[in-house]
Amino acid sequence: MNGHEQSHSFSILSPEMLRRAQENSEILKQHINDNGAASLKLGGVEGKEIALPDSIPRLVCEALVCAATGKRLRLVEEDEEISPEKAAEFLQVSRPYLVKLLDGGEIPFHYVGTHRRITMSDLIEYERRKIRSKEALQRMVEVSEEMGLYDD
Repeated sequence: MNGHEQSHSFSILSPEMLRRAQENSEILKQHINDNGAASLKLGGVEGKEIALPDSIPRLVCEALVCAATGKRLRLVEEDEEISPEKAAEFLQVSRPYLVKLLDGGEIPFHYVGTHRRITMSDLIEYERRKIRSKEALQRMVEVSEEMGLYDD
């Protein structure tokens, strides 16, 4: 990807293409679950088939799911370094909030000259931690409710 984020919007697909994307994602997901691997057969007279690394069919399946729901798909290189502006956009937060996260040590960064740079892998790890924290909090609430410790 040459150090650049690739973002594709599927919102312009016709209803028929959205339906086909949904069907194909289900077919591919089932095939991966049953076989663990997949190959790709190209159309045309020759119909050449190519083997794919295990991660690629999963990526294609995710792309189909995104297409079927009209969501954007964003591919990034893990070691790509981005500016705070791009990082804030990626996390869908304001730049001042991101700077607080950086200064508070929540997300690692380094300087290139006088400019902060954040790696995509650190942003992805921050997102994972945030999701795990929300899940843990939800479990705590559920346990508290089961024990009768939390009443609305």
